[in-house]
Amino acid sequence: MKKKDQRNAERVVLSQDYQIQQLSSGLDSLERQRRSVSSANADQSASLTDLDTAMEQLYTLAGLARPGEAELADSDILKSLQLTSAERQLVDAGLPNLSLTLEIPHAEGDWDAYLADIDRHLGKHALALEGDPFEQLVRPQQMAAVYRRFDEDFGAQPWDRWDYGAVGLTVLVGALLDYFLVAIPQTMKTMNQDTVLFKGEAYRGSPVTAWMRQQSENISSGEGSAFQRWLGDQAKAAERYAKVSYDISNNRQINGEIAGLRPAMHRLMNPGHDPVLGVVFGVIDILRGNCTLIDRFGAWNVITPEIRTGDVTGVSNPVEALMMVFAHLFSDVFTSTGLPAPFMTAMQSFNVNTGISVEAHGAPLQMPDLIRHMYGQGYDLQHFMTMSIVPMTAEAMIRTYHWARTYDPETPHGVAGIRDKMKLGKMITATHALLSASNIIKMGLYGWNPSAFNWAQILMLSKQLFTLLMAAHERDQLVEQQLVEGWEQVLQGARRL
Repeated sequence: MKKKDQRNAERVVLSQDYQIQQLSSGLDSLERQRRSVSSANADQSASLTDLDTAMEQLYTLAGLARPGEAELADSDILKSLQLTSAERQLVDAGLPNLSLTLEIPHAEGDWDAYLADIDRHLGKHALALEGDPFEQLVRPQQMAAVYRRFDEDFGAQPWDRWDYGAVGLTVLVGALLDYFLVAIPQTMKTMNQDTVLFKGEAYRGSPVTAWMRQQSENISSGEGSAFQRWLGDQAKAAERYAKVSYDISNNRQINGEIAGLRPAMHRLMNPGHDPVLGVVFGVIDILRGNCTLIDRFGAWNVITPEIRTGDVTGVSNPVEALMMVFAHLFSDVFTSTGLPAPFMTAMQSFNVNTGISVEAHGAPLQMPDLIRHMYGQGYDLQHFMTMSIVPMTAEAMIRTYHWARTYDPETPHGVAGIRDKMKLGKMITATHALLSASNIIKMGLYGWNPSAFNWAQILMLSKQLFTLLMAAHERDQLVEQQLVEGWEQVLQGARRL
């Protein structure tokens, strides 16, 4: 139902509700008059009966014959015994008003004419159109029942001590995993060491990241298990197949200079190597034969075929270009420098002062330089997978707990399960927010090393905030849908009157 039709329906219902109230009030008044007349009639009948008995006794005592109805009908009533005009007026004034005044808007014409008469009727009787028409149409007890029904269908699920306990336990587990397992990244150079130096201080490196570095080394060197050697062969085959246009690693490959471009950083500088953004930028670059690079100052540069050295293999099929992007990402993932964490390439665009230094008494770095430093210290896709342990564990724990608490089919879950969905969304959002806060504490314990920052946790919190907003929007849509359906039924009933 459109907003205009809904508003028209509200006007019609308000007018008809007023008419029904007036009719009900008039009928109640008639009923009270009927009961009053019936009571007075009974009293008068009893009095007349007593009077008739007394008259009969008087005639008997006097020895006279009582006149019959026929004799009385032929006799005249003395004028002195008749009611005067003033007395008649007093009697008429005492009679109850049995008229029923009810004004009904004309519905014989078309709908627009009926609405015009409705507006005139509303204005004449000063019926308020402001506020919620629902509160004007129902009784307080009915309104209370509707609100209870609304809470059952769409109301917020309250948290109990078990819910708070589940969130608290999950945050504690996640914080411990973040500190002991995620820690800070290990590079190929430090993967066989127990500690990593930062500002001259030794800190624990991530054992999980170190293990993944070792597996990647086994795959790329061909010295691992049969499966690892097979993966290494597939990676080399993918490298030979996916000769992409955006894989420029130094300034000798272009007729110009891009600030900060070197082999160890070229994947971080190119959004085509981003595990997520590469699906877009990598495909576009391949189709156009370009190479998009973000320099160390955060500026975006597009290297076209005309300003680069060497030939570029042209591809015009988007599907083939997408396959080349995936193949190229696969060929790079096991190398020593790996691939950047999702969206870290784009973060270099914000050339702002971070206020973070990476050397003792050093100057704070700009955002691009800070990200380049973190990537050089092993903050890449492999460590991102390690960081993902924290939010994934939190998701599993909260979702399992919520399922165990709400699996009972007899428990009201709201329309389309929206109450449970909203509660679960709030619990997960609160958990990720608290885990993000605990990660700040972890960074302090690691000497404010930026590599201790859990980027995966922040991305999960952002995703969950969006999910919660979408759930709230879905709830509003369900409420709006039920309101519209209700008003449509009311409007159809009004048109039948």
